[in-house]
Amino acid sequence: MVVHPDQSARSRRSQHHGQGHRRRRQRQQSVRQVRLHRGHGQDHHGNWSFTPTSGISEGKHDFTATATDEAGNTSPKSDVYSITTDYTAPAQPTIDSVYADEGYAIGNIANGGDTDDPTPVISGKAEAGSTVVVKDDGKEIGRVTADKDGKWSFTPTTGLPEGVHKLTAEATDAAGNTSVPSERYDFSVIPNGDDYPATVDTKSPVTNYTVVLDTSGSMSGTGITSAKTALLNMMNTIVSMGAKATLNLITFADSATDKGTFTFSKATDTGYTDLLKVVNALSAVGGTNYVSALTKATANITAEMTAGTVANKQVFFISDGNPTTSPTAAQLTTWQNLMANPPGGNSSIPVTTIGLGSGISDD
Repeated sequence: MVVHPDQSARSRRSQHHGQGHRRRRQRQQSVRQVRLHRGHGQDHHGNWSFTPTSGISEGKHDFTATATDEAGNTSPKSDVYSITTDYTAPAQPTIDSVYADEGYAIGNIANGGDTDDPTPVISGKAEAGSTVVVKDDGKEIGRVTADKDGKWSFTPTTGLPEGVHKLTAEATDAAGNTSVPSERYDFSVIPNGDDYPATVDTKSPVTNYTVVLDTSGSMSGTGITSAKTALLNMMNTIVSMGAKATLNLITFADSATDKGTFTFSKATDTGYTDLLKVVNALSAVGGTNYVSALTKATANITAEMTAGTVANKQVFFISDGNPTTSPTAAQLTTWQNLMANPPGGNSSIPVTTIGLGSGISDD
């Protein structure tokens, strides 16, 4: 390959080229004491090339050439031609954070979490000056250059589609050596509002929530982690709205448990800190009893609505859709009627179902 001055090179057998002024006398040329005779690398125009027979060591190399004619007269040295050979791949880069800077929930997206921001800021570290290629499920979505401290940041120019995204990063240095991929960073882009507080209109934010959450064994691992992330995002969005809100959390596995009702408008409020402790302590074990979940939620919401007017109510029902005990048609009808016509003269209650099969509907 042709190597330009002060260029990094990856090949151990770089081919060196040059040109000498032709003279009538036959002459020979050398590169670092390697002599080239015309007919062995030099053409009739005085152009010559040379490929080392053994690999060049890694590091900087300063090449010069001299021409010696048949009488033994040697020319001055050519200008120095420097290259740096590099055969070592960069260290494995990292993806340290994926940050949602728009949408309902502004902030870091946990590995395995959800966001409604299709263009989050992806950041990490790599070899300084290397080109970082960001891939989603093995396909490149963009590239950036790591700065002098090895930090890099990339924001997709085209919004990521809904669904799961599996990000990795690879670093390529100036010589073309490419690192192994980073550890994977997964997250899901979800439709706006699927597991975040909705707004009735721009002047009337939802301020009353019932969250019915599946904590059965089938939700262990990614499921419970994503559920916790969704709840934390919801809490932070409530705080960002600035209005006082009330959240009743019901969890269910073999049976349903009322985890309490929490009221807060700021992250420093007791209701927020108490709910945060409950969310962080959640675990997934046992069966998936939809009947128990609907029974508990129906009792709580009925009592709440009967007591008086509840403005801007919303219900979230979160499950992986694998019930071990399913509701009957009659039980489903009771639930749907309550959502459509709650007592106390209250308006119908919107229900967002997340991760469910056909057992529960938004209707």
